[in-house]
Amino acid sequence: MDERIKIIEHKDQEIMYVDYRGFKTQDELVALIDKVALELENRSNKIHVITNFEGVKVGSEYMTRAKELGNTVFAEKMNKSALLGITGLKKILLKSYNMFSKNQQHPFDTLEEAKDFVVS
Repeated sequence: MDERIKIIEHKDQEIMYVDYRGFKTQDELVALIDKVALELENRSNKIHVITNFEGVKVGSEYMTRAKELGNTVFAEKMNKSALLGITGLKKILLKSYNMFSKNQQHPFDTLEEAKDFVVS
């Protein structure tokens, strides 16, 4: 598993934590989302997911790939999903994603809030 993809536990439930912080290019973002999709495909069961976008600029290349995966792998393999670092333009992109995706994403300000949401 990639070092930016970790399995954490909260209230006796597994959560996949994906960390995009520090990424500067769309190629890095797309490469990691593809690794996340592969990890999910290889799981026999669904899992909660928290993704951290703090300080990251998300562009159209990444959003296109996210929408493709949102209606296939993510819809099939994710339970609840939460996001960190969703501000400004990313809020608009999230609304667009949620309109077209079977996999709904929910923004939170803190990791603890996100963890509590996904396991509730």
